[in-house]
Amino acid sequence: MRLANSSRDGRVHLVTQIAAELRVGERTLWRWLRRFEDSGVAGLTKRSRSDRGRSRWFAKHPHAAIEVWRRWLQGWPVTAIHDYLHEEFLTAPNLQTLYAFIRSLRGRLQ
Repeated sequence: MRLANSSRDGRVHLVTQIAAELRVGERTLWRWLRRFEDSGVAGLTKRSRSDRGRSRWFAKHPHAAIEVWRRWLQGWPVTAIHDYLHEEFLTAPNLQTLYAFIRSLRGRLQ
């Protein structure tokens, strides 16, 4: 199946059909096609995120990190810190993200 030589209308129809069969969004399939055309099979390999290992929630709420650290040093349970974040910021990171963040703080203090 050579998508690169198909007409525009034919490509659109084919992408729509394949996306439905694979149960993925058409935009995803177009992105995969563009990556394949630009880089071949290597363009389809899974790439790691540039922010891997960093919490996007704490990046958006840097002042919350200080509050988490303070409360953790005071001996607050992680679930109580999570509840505090919900109350104070009307949002909170995933509980596992909070545990990972506190583990990273512990590693820096030792």
